[in-house]
Amino acid sequence: LLNAAKPGISITEVTNAILGTVDTVQSLQGKTVSGGRVNAAAALTSILGESPTIDPLNDLIMDSDQTKTVPVLANDADGDVRLEFSLSVFSGKTAPATVSLTGSTLTITASNDRSGLFTIEVTARDTDSNTATESFQVEV
Repeated sequence: LLNAAKPGISITEVTNAILGTVDTVQSLQGKTVSGGRVNAAAALTSILGESPTIDPLNDLIMDSDQTKTVPVLANDADGDVRLEFSLSVFSGKTAPATVSLTGSTLTITASNDRSGLFTIEVTARDTDSNTATESFQVEV
């Protein structure tokens, strides 16, 4: 399981991850090397790290030609977070706004000649490729 999740992991790293994350069980003290039972989920988390989080994003209603900025608050206990975004437009139309991401701020500029509803999905990805997503709708 650990090797599949992180190809190239060493035997020492696997051993340390498994033995370092056991659930201590009193009845196993002195009967097993670790004194506990294997916790595969904890071992996996120890090598892959915690997933990042994104604070909830609120839906927006915008007027034509209006620009709004949306701060994206993403956190990761294990290190740096990279943000990405994607747009989904309903009914196969062209998005009624342009969207850009600079650092951790989305800038949304509504068109003056199109209206409609679309969804922005933001993904936070950490250095271990763990992800979190949050989406919100924008109506122009």
